Amino acid sequence: MPRVRNTKKPPKGPSVVDRTAPQAEQETRGGAEKAAELLGSLEAAQQDTTSHSVIQVAPDTIAPHPDNPPHRYQDTEQLRETADSMAEHGVLQPLVVATRAAVVADAPALADTIDAAAPYVILAGHRRWAAARLADLAKIPVIVRDDLASHAAITKVFLIENLHREGITPLEEADGYRRLREQGMTERQIAAAVGKSQSHVHKRLQLLTLPQAAKDALQVGDITITDAQHLLHKDLPKNRRERAFATARETGIAVEAAVKREIALAETEKRTAELRQRLQDEGVPEIDPREMFGADAWQHRLQPEHVEPEREAGHLAGAQIIGGSLAYYSTLPNPDIRASLDAQNQKTNTSPAPATRTEDDERDATLFQARQAHLDAGRNRNEAIRRLLTDHTQLKPTTIIDILTDGVLVGEVENGVFHYDAAVRGWLDVEVEDAPELDELIASDRRQAQRLALAVSLAALEHDASDLVYPSGRTWPRPVARHVRRLAELGYHELSEYEKDKLAASDAAAATEDDTTDAA
Repeated sequence: MPRVRNTKKPPKGPSVVDRTAPQAEQETRGGAEKAAELLGSLEAAQQDTTSHSVIQVAPDTIAPHPDNPPHRYQDTEQLRETADSMAEHGVLQPLVVATRAAVVADAPALADTIDAAAPYVILAGHRRWAAARLADLAKIPVIVRDDLASHAAITKVFLIENLHREGITPLEEADGYRRLREQGMTERQIAAAVGKSQSHVHKRLQLLTLPQAAKDALQVGDITITDAQHLLHKDLPKNRRERAFATARETGIAVEAAVKREIALAETEKRTAELRQRLQDEGVPEIDPREMFGADAWQHRLQPEHVEPEREAGHLAGAQIIGGSLAYYSTLPNPDIRASLDAQNQKTNTSPAPATRTEDDERDATLFQARQAHLDAGRNRNEAIRRLLTDHTQLKPTTIIDILTDGVLVGEVENGVFHYDAAVRGWLDVEVEDAPELDELIASDRRQAQRLALAVSLAALEHDASDLVYPSGRTWPRPVARHVRRLAELGYHELSEYEKDKLAASDAAAATEDDTTDAA
């Protein structure tokens, strides 16, 4: 498809100043610039001991600024080394302070939060002040700068400084960005002020939308920042985040897998709603086959090719939503069974005997139901594989190696691109007609080639898993069992009862085989 370019020309005229920007936005920009200028002024003031007089004052005559978080300067253990150095060498860099009167004049609301007995308030140097007190110094050097006492700007400075401290947690960082945003700064301005990318700031702010339980776990280190970002996946509805996190905690599966499971469930629910609407539009009732037909429900289920003829004949009884697809049922036994009964009647040239269920009938019903469950599970796994291949760049290398290994172990991967062409085309948006095209793809598009290799291995595994020999009682071989279990553990697939039974049988057979090998 040719690339579409934007050919619309920008309007002519000066573009240095956006004269249409709202006044509030310009004021916000001005506030952010003022904070940045003030931060620079404070840093310069601490270095400049010539332009402004340095005076010696008692630490007890200085009050901490009420807007600076106390935990920054109250950790005695962290301050001890600095205090010991000060006891030996004194305070080498003066603090920057303002008079209490200047601070209160700019922000009267702070009057009740600043010690009335302290004539000075710290603007820069809270940790040095705390360390000097710990060292029990009688006097410390300060520079008085009432011209830097602006409350609105100094609050931003404290927040920006706090974001640079060691040991800050992701949530504390996010909360700092939130407070800066509340002070009128944009994400771009915050990023510039703290030396981070705008994307980093945005992702941190997103952490504040996590469920409270997830935030608590992140704060104490029970989950990683990567886990938290998985919970913020764009395809995971916000109202499902809490359930995804609870699933991960209760079951012990990875948060990423729990998220993918919730996304799959959300997609299934959406698909179910669409199918329900489709049935309403078609005028086909949604039914419970077991309730309508009893133990003979399996005889009434229609194969896809039989649905339209039965609809036209007026035999359609209804449909059941299974996973993400529709299973239609006829008021009569399905055409295959009717044809079998007709053939038997013609052979015996007699009327059918009254319906009585024999052991053979029971065995046939059980086998048919197992076969149908087998096919339903296979359809659902196909959708799971499609989602997995969409996310293939997020898979761990060990997972990719496991898939490729198991694909090779089940065999038939040689020329698999062409052997499993239908399945691969159903999962990927790529078609390879012949060997030269495959060679070109491998050489020119490594990302697509990697997806194709994964798809071929998955197709080989799924081809074996879907073999119709398994409903009759044969157990899945180990690579196939790992394939089915892996789709579920990665969160792309919800195991059906049929699959759970097959996995249990496969595990039991593998255990028996291992015991036999050990005994030998």
